[in-house]
Amino acid sequence: MKIAFLCGSLEPGFDGVGDYVRMLASEVIVQGHQAVIVAINDTHLKKEYCGIQKARNIEVAVLRIPFSFSVRQRFNRTRKWIDSFAPDWISIQFVPYAFHSKGLPFMSTLYLKNIIRKRRVHIMFHEMWVDEKNGGVKLMFTSILQRFLIKKMLHSLMPSVIHTHTPFYLFRLKNLGFASSKPLPLFSNICFVDRNQKQAQDIFRIGIFSQVENSKSIISFLGAIGRQVIERKMQLEVLLIGGRKSKMIDLGNTIEQLENCRIRYTGFLTTEALSAALQRCTLGLTSVPRHLLGKSGSVTAFLAHAVPIAAPHVQKYYSSAEIGFFNSELRSSVILDPELNQLCRSKQVLFKAREDIRLDKISKTFLSDLRNIETQFSN
Repeated sequence: MKIAFLCGSLEPGFDGVGDYVRMLASEVIVQGHQAVIVAINDTHLKKEYCGIQKARNIEVAVLRIPFSFSVRQRFNRTRKWIDSFAPDWISIQFVPYAFHSKGLPFMSTLYLKNIIRKRRVHIMFHEMWVDEKNGGVKLMFTSILQRFLIKKMLHSLMPSVIHTHTPFYLFRLKNLGFASSKPLPLFSNICFVDRNQKQAQDIFRIGIFSQVENSKSIISFLGAIGRQVIERKMQLEVLLIGGRKSKMIDLGNTIEQLENCRIRYTGFLTTEALSAALQRCTLGLTSVPRHLLGKSGSVTAFLAHAVPIAAPHVQKYYSSAEIGFFNSELRSSVILDPELNQLCRSKQVLFKAREDIRLDKISKTFLSDLRNIETQFSN
């Protein structure tokens, strides 16, 4: 098969969906197919780039089109480049804000139809419309418009295969009338690099990776865990990994108020250094709402490194029992309450469950779902 992936941006290490697409495309190539990527609204460069990017030393041909180009320019350039590749499939890696700065890509469906024409279409919904339950009037109208645009896009493009990362988004797709939508778990963009590191026995290290909200649930969880760590005569260390510097410093200043808590910052890390930092953690901590855990790259990175994840944040109007993974073992590996006694069991469950989020396994599912459609049409 020949697959052309469309996403927003492709700046390595600065765009989670772009990193995901590059990894998936590289594995598609490893498994004997052809793949290219177009970043159709790249916010990280001013001039068009047509060349090669690498993932795991696999070369992938890419076209990066700056966001400063007009919508017509961006899509016309995409169409010409994709036509020269002549793919069997167009895979749209959809995030509303990746295609439009305000998350309202009104013109995208029209231009996408001109690119797709008679080719088969796959859509991966990394995100859908924003949650109107937890915002004001402006957010409510944004949510309504995004839902309308997504429904319009689905009915117009009629994708042969639809995937998403979480049960919550799958439920939304089925409610829109697309009952054939399928689950596809998220793999980690951070490859495991074995450093054979030994954990210090007197340090309990909690890792917080990337854009974590400075929320009451996070601070409360750390406080409760910290008291148990003191009882066990250990040092609590919070490792703030990556993320925007100002935001991480703000979070660190809040955490420093806790008793017996040491803060360390990593800043931006290379992939190898990031893997090493994750492996040094005893526990990962996230502010991602429980019902959306399956779409978070930072959460998946911890799990892929066999580090249990704690998810104390339950978004208003959602059940605390709603945990955003398709795999039941992954769901049961998540630490919901600040109880150190849960850690050992969580690690045991996770060791087996993380097989479900391996890149090679997920890419095989992706290709199989596409191939099944081709088989149906050929019979």
